[in-house]
Amino acid sequence: MNNYNDYDKDLYPEAIEESYDYRVNEGKYLATPYEALVRGNIFNELYSPYKNYKPKNLNPTTEKGKLLLDLRMYNQALIDLNLFLDLKPNDTNIINIRADYLSKYNKARENYEKKYGPIGLDSEYTKQSPWAWDEDNFPWEVRD
Repeated sequence: MNNYNDYDKDLYPEAIEESYDYRVNEGKYLATPYEALVRGNIFNELYSPYKNYKPKNLNPTTEKGKLLLDLRMYNQALIDLNLFLDLKPNDTNIINIRADYLSKYNKARENYEKKYGPIGLDSEYTKQSPWAWDEDNFPWEVRD
């Protein structure tokens, strides 16, 4: 049912290679963080594509876009793993995988914020005075 056989694995090789071959339940394996983002689900057996829909490949053209993709990718994986841990809080394998993704998310966030400024109110860059909010566009803003 998974339609990732058609994907060009060269688009985002580091995300493809870091998947965990972890069986959650009977036959349910975790997808990569990249696949989780484009599909909206990290659990392979819970993903069911709509008709013949294939998720769009995300191919950022700028360094800023690549860093934002990293943030979004790890955030999606963390959300799914947190939801799983709400139901099975003692699953040490998922806890370890979540810790790994949290570390990668924090590193991606730090890399983004060093170059482009704060991404949220809990950023280290909002603790300085004057605030760095108005120094550049927010990631969702486009100014001329």
